[in-house]
Amino acid sequence: MDFSQFRNRDITRIIEDAATISRDIGLREIEPVAMLVALNQHYTDELARYFNLCGIECNEFYSEVFNTIDLYPHSNQQQRALKLSTATVNALYIALEIERNVGEMSFP
Repeated sequence: MDFSQFRNRDITRIIEDAATISRDIGLREIEPVAMLVALNQHYTDELARYFNLCGIECNEFYSEVFNTIDLYPHSNQQQRALKLSTATVNALYIALEIERNVGEMSFP
């Protein structure tokens, strides 16, 4: 996926949505999964193509990620990633790339 297509305004909107999603599920930081959910709200077709390349279904992905968050609410991002399947970790790539491009963000 070519990230040059994202304008600053788009990135800002995705970050704001990811912050809201993160707060709603009780996270203190914007984690890649929240960024990915926010990305999906704005770029569904692009993300669906990416999921197809990874050979996974969006529903399976979200189910697995949120089950992992529920099962391991106190573990950090890296510990959670170890509990996710390879396909899910591959799908997190988009969110991680965006996070790298915008820097780390935490709530006060």
